[in-house]
This record gives sequence, structure tokens and C-alpha cells, in this order.
Amino acid sequence: MDFEVEVSNLILFLQKYTHHSVDNLFGMLRISTKAKSKNYILSNALCSQYKGKEIFEAICEHENIHLKTIQLKENGKPQEAMSFAPIDFKGIVKETWETSTFKKYIDGRFLFFVFKKTASGNFLEKIFLWKISTDDLENVKGVWKKTKELLQEGRVIRCIDEKGKVITNFPNEASTLVCHVRPHGRDGVDLNPLPIQDVTTGYNVMSKQSFWFNHNFLYKIVKERE
Repeated sequence: MDFEVEVSNLILFLQKYTHHSVDNLFGMLRISTKAKSKNYILSNALCSQYKGKEIFEAICEHENIHLKTIQLKENGKPQEAMSFAPIDFKGIVKETWETSTFKKYIDGRFLFFVFKKTASGNFLEKIFLWKISTDDLENVKGVWKKTKELLQEGRVIRCIDEKGKVITNFPNEASTLVCHVRPHGRDGVDLNPLPIQDVTTGYNVMSKQSFWFNHNFLYKIVKERE
């Protein structure tokens, strides 16, 4: 299989679904869901229409392509930041950036499905492949290294506020250009073990955290494809 050709053909195939409403596309595919991740479910189902689910998965695995969705509000701004898999606190401190799990993932290509809410409903606006630039990857590296450093030193928690909320020292969205770190658990008891006891609280576990692409960075990605 010529995977590069398959990728190009897949994108061409998917273009016919753009500018249709989400409800219309679900109707065309004869599937329905009330899941919060309905945009992803729909995008994955559309990709599987190309030559089947197994072929699509083989293309993604071989070409290191990740399917992601972006939901835009009516004003064209992203509705939310984009999350990635929960950070393995104990695993990341044993990694180097160059061979890290996150670098391998983030340095792949992304197949973005962009949805936009309008007065008439939610529409699939555009589909495109994207790869992070060298400069932006370097910015991600800085966030990754800072996160690893805090975990290694046991300095992950800054304080517990008056409402009992954990405030971390991880890079936040206000202080970064590309990505930040914030919780990604189902709730406050969705926990992961820390590699070193936190010096401020004495905690040996904390809520799951993930790297997230910033709202403004996602907006930049979408605007570059106009």
C-alpha cells in the first residue's frame, strides 16, 4: 500500500462531507449518539467510510496521524482547549524529550475536523492535515521539560485554596503560547501516583493532568487554513 497516496485520497474523499450539518451527517451514516464526544465519533465514522475502519487505522498508524476535532463557536473562536492523554507522572521523569512519548505523538501529523456552530446548527466546516512547526515544537519542549522538572523535585502543588482546590505550579495557559498543563480527570478523585512526595502538601498522588493546546493556538491553526 502506498500510504502517502492513501492519505491524499482520504483527504479528497472527506472533502465532500464539509459544509454539512452534524445532524445531516449522522443521518447519512444512519448512526446516532448523545455522547459528549459526538464530533469525534462522527469524524471517525466518516474516515471509516473511505475503505473501512481497518484501512483508516492502518494509515494512521503507519503515517503517525492523529484524528482530532476542533469545535468553533459562532464567533469563530475555539470552544475549548484541546486535551491529550493523561501524563504518566512516574513515566515522564524517566524520559528524555527526544525519545519521549509526548514528542513522538505531537511531532506526528494531525487530521483536524473543524466544526462550527451557527444559528442553523453545528456544521463540519473544514478538514485538513497539519503538522507542528519547529518553533512551536520547541515551545512545547519547554513546557514538557518544566513539567518533568516539577515532578522530579516534588514541587507540583503551589497551594490549596480556601475552597479546597489544588493550585499547581505546572505551566498554565496564561503563561504559555502553544500548550499548557491542567487537570484531565473525570473528577477530583481520578488520581495518578506522583514519583516523589509533594513538598508542600505531602501528597503522594494528585488528580490526572494532561498537556493541552491553548485556545489561541488552536485559533491560529484554523485561521491559517482560511
